[in-house]
Amino acid sequence: MDEILKTPNLVLENELFKKRHIFLNSPIDFELTEKINLMLLNLESNSDSKPIFLHISSPGGIVYAGLSIIDMIETINAPVYTYATGLVASMAAIIFAVGDKRYMGKNTRYMIHQPSGGAIGKLSDMQTSIDEAIRLKEVTAEILADNSGKTPKDEILKMLEKDCFLSSDECLKLGFCDEIMTAKKVRI
Repeated sequence: MDEILKTPNLVLENELFKKRHIFLNSPIDFELTEKINLMLLNLESNSDSKPIFLHISSPGGIVYAGLSIIDMIETINAPVYTYATGLVASMAAIIFAVGDKRYMGKNTRYMIHQPSGGAIGKLSDMQTSIDEAIRLKEVTAEILADNSGKTPKDEILKMLEKDCFLSSDECLKLGFCDEIMTAKKVRI
């Protein structure tokens, strides 16, 4: 065990990547999106039938960057199983929702809310930014509704009005996850 603790994270991450594990553990931006999407494509090119395990613990980030990851997950043929631990918030929560199988730790917190923005400038430009933020709210609500199978879009839109924190049990009831992880139930 001491050897593992002394091993740089990159070595451990590479070993786990060979076993089809990807980690999304930081704010979502375009640089991280490029890394995640390249990993998804690489793993799919090795086998489009073996599952890819995407581990998520992130405060969220840029909506467009997250939507790029979602598009990639939905485009590749390999199944993607998502695992939520710690905090899965904002755009990370939406990415988690598109997994072919979705697992949450029992102490995981899941948070969704409407997109935020800082419209400045000419009034017409501000209106354009507001219209786009409304469109993104609809898009994220649709993704959650489509993948929950239980919670209708209009209910999700109400939940998005403010920061909405949910436990893993609540996520299970709403259809936002498929199973709560325990050491004995989920084998990765």
